Amino acid sequence: MQLSDGGRHKRIRIIAWGILACFGFLALRIFYLQVVRGSWLVSKALNQWTHNSVVEATRGSIRDCNGEILAQSGSASSVLLYPKLINGSTDADINEANARFIAEELSKLLEMSEDTIYKKCVDTTKYEIWLKRQITPEQEEAILKLDLTGVGLAVDTKRYYPKGNFLTQIIGFTSVDGDGIEGIEAYYDKYLAGEDGQKTVQTDLGGREIAFGDEYYVAPTDGYDVYLTIDYVIQSYIEKAAGDAYERYKASSVMCVVMNPKTGAILGLTIKPDYDLNDPPRNDTEVLAALTRNQVFANSNDPGSVFKVFTLAAALDAGVTTVNECFACRGGRDVAGGFVRCDNNHGDNVSLATGLAKSCNSVFVDLALRMGTDKFYNYIRAFGFGKKTGVDFLSEASGILIDESNVKEGDLARIGFGQSISATPIQTIKAFCEVINGGVQVTPHLLSKVVDKDGTVILEENTQTYERVISEQTSEIMRSLLKGVVDNGSGSRAAVAGYSIGGKTGTAQKYAADGTIKTTHLSSFIACAPVDDPQVAVLFIVDEATDAESDYGSLICAPYVGEILEETLQYMGITPHYTAEELATMGSLQVPNVVGKTKSDAIAVLKGKGLVPYISGPDNGIVVEQMPAAGEVVPKGEQVAITLKTKDQLGPVEMVEVPNLKGKTIEECRQILDSLQLNFYAHGSGLAIWQNIKPNEKVEIRTEIRVEFSN
Repeated sequence: MQLSDGGRHKRIRIIAWGILACFGFLALRIFYLQVVRGSWLVSKALNQWTHNSVVEATRGSIRDCNGEILAQSGSASSVLLYPKLINGSTDADINEANARFIAEELSKLLEMSEDTIYKKCVDTTKYEIWLKRQITPEQEEAILKLDLTGVGLAVDTKRYYPKGNFLTQIIGFTSVDGDGIEGIEAYYDKYLAGEDGQKTVQTDLGGREIAFGDEYYVAPTDGYDVYLTIDYVIQSYIEKAAGDAYERYKASSVMCVVMNPKTGAILGLTIKPDYDLNDPPRNDTEVLAALTRNQVFANSNDPGSVFKVFTLAAALDAGVTTVNECFACRGGRDVAGGFVRCDNNHGDNVSLATGLAKSCNSVFVDLALRMGTDKFYNYIRAFGFGKKTGVDFLSEASGILIDESNVKEGDLARIGFGQSISATPIQTIKAFCEVINGGVQVTPHLLSKVVDKDGTVILEENTQTYERVISEQTSEIMRSLLKGVVDNGSGSRAAVAGYSIGGKTGTAQKYAADGTIKTTHLSSFIACAPVDDPQVAVLFIVDEATDAESDYGSLICAPYVGEILEETLQYMGITPHYTAEELATMGSLQVPNVVGKTKSDAIAVLKGKGLVPYISGPDNGIVVEQMPAAGEVVPKGEQVAITLKTKDQLGPVEMVEVPNLKGKTIEECRQILDSLQLNFYAHGSGLAIWQNIKPNEKVEIRTEIRVEFSN
């Protein structure tokens, strides 16, 4: 049957609409695949054709102020699984026997669950699975011997701490992924971490890299090195002292801080107990939290009698007393709220010097009440109590300071001698530095500088001093009074022959959870040296010594501070100056000249004189420097530091002309010969009458010139 024209046209329209609908569907499908799902499909294709891997940046090192490495990154192996090589290229291709064998062998080596490993072995949806990070060299060797198909080893990065349990609560540690978690590792993570790179390679259907395929590489940016203000040598001294006190007195904890009083730089800080940074107790969160807590920054307690330093400095600076005033002790004071007791009745004529040296509570109650709340609080706040010091560290506490509006007479009286106020150890030593450094504010800090891999300094420490707290005159008076505490008072056990030391004892009450006073104390001693120009301040705290006949700070803390100061001052090259009484007690002698001698000869000469050689430099060198210098009078058993250098290190020999010293004093001769780098040995007193090398002769520098003096 032949269709009419109208029928044909209708059929054509139907066919046309059908074709149009098909094209429309195809267009929509193309739009959906290319636009709506395009990015997802491209990503899926790339995942099938390529493999992306992170190129880790090398984390920067942490060093002391002299470059000694305290934390660094090194290589370690990690175990990887490749399920498609263990099984097959699809989920259906599971080689159960092979997967079970691998799981059984690795579980024994890696101390992991066999079922856990097996599930990862048969997970063919993944190209690569990290099984265990940072295995030991022994585990790595055993895995290599097994030669298991589908099991690989990747070079991973691990954080190493060469000193172990050293500066534990300062350095902190990182996660297994290298992110800073505690301490400096966390605080300066943005400088240490660097920025990871990326590597993209083409792969085949089985996930294997195609030889000569395209490769895309973005290089990592390594982290910066962080230099601390910590001095490794000084830190070693306080680690030894704090560790000894912790074991000896079975204390709850022992803390020690050493600071530069002029800049606020923290030269050393330790807290016992501690742990090995290479093996933190990650499995016990409570133990880890307790051991990582930096009590010097985060713990607040009554400071005890060390606070009398700040009360006295404020009172002198405010003009409410003078250094010549005397007080009547009477065993204590009646104040609103009860009787404030003094440990002893120091009599009716107690000078400020005696009051500080004997730690008389009555004197400091009077001074606090004289100043009144407003004036005393102005100084307390200026010294930094009641607020954070701004030290570059996480989790610093502010301490506790009663609001002025709530302070009663009894509160003010007790604050005067270190009760009714709570302070952190870092606040205490900061304020002490401000008392002794001439009276200016400092900010405690740990950062010396941040340096990139090319040696460019990115960031430097802030040594800026801020507002004045007390006058220079008040600071000078306080140094003299603090010296009296060590020379004639409760701090006598911190005395060190040859050095002037000023300090103050502290024995603060501790309270139980129910508010009752404990029988143990927070014992402390704070000190500085040399008194005339303080270069170092030390705070030593023993918290709750349970194995001590008496836990006063003067008995259990002061001796350790004296030991630390003696070692530190000698290390810093500060020459001791002995009094006639000290030399008479210790026995004295003149230091012989060992410059120019070999190591063995120098040791023999020094030991023969009863002196202790401290040697630095190569064994095959000759002595080029010694300290104390030849001719100085020192006690027997004194340490003499000698520096050795080889001829190659010394370079070409420098010659100088010997001057005519006849008629000159010992001091004049010393100055002339020092300027020419010639060594000086004096005999007798008066004026020079003879010298072993004639004037105008040329000799090598460091040659000894022996001069005879006579009156």
